[in-house]
Amino acid sequence: MNDINWRYIDQDRSLFLEENRGLRIIVETVNGVIWDSLTHYVDPNTWVLDTCGYKVERYAYYTYPN
Repeated sequence: MNDINWRYIDQDRSLFLEENRGLRIIVETVNGVIWDSLTHYVDPNTWVLDTCGYKVERYAYYTYPN
């Protein structure tokens, strides 16, 4: 069972909205690594997670945005 509400970055880019800036997220990169991060560490142009240098494939919020 998968209780995580994954969002594919190519379909849902809500993490780049100003009101979601700084929210805590779980990120899965294109090479399958899972990271605990914040929304502002994902580059909105390249979708690369600054803390590791890998491109984000999907993400999920720890807390839901408003």
